[in-house]
Amino acid sequence: MMFKYKNTKKVIDMRFPVKDLSYCLYSGASKKELDSYNEYLKVYYESCSSFLRNLGSDPLKLFPFEILKEHWKKYSKFGMIISLPILKMQETKKEDIIDFSGEVDENKIKNMVSQAKFNEEGFKKRIKEVLQHMTEIGVL
Repeated sequence: MMFKYKNTKKVIDMRFPVKDLSYCLYSGASKKELDSYNEYLKVYYESCSSFLRNLGSDPLKLFPFEILKEHWKKYSKFGMIISLPILKMQETKKEDIIDFSGEVDENKIKNMVSQAKFNEEGFKKRIKEVLQHMTEIGVL
């Protein structure tokens, strides 16, 4: 829930931004981008720090960059796991995309998803890149 709202009555949930960040990165980044993940963490951290300063807080006390990196090692597995269905969808040809626009019951959806066609080799390649990245940075 890393969203800012104009209405101050809404919650800003910043407890574990790594869950959102890792999901975004692992579901969309190429191997080259994964290799530069630390740069993306820095960009995020600078934006977060600016927001915290605007709220009157000291980001170095409230949420230091080192804590963000610790959280990455601890919580990024969550983002990797929930990115798997997205990676699979990204490896589906346009003509094989499942149409969920009509009325479909739960059993029919399960059947459609289990029989969905996708590029299995491309899917395996993407998963391998993510797992290699996580191994290289000491998460796995």
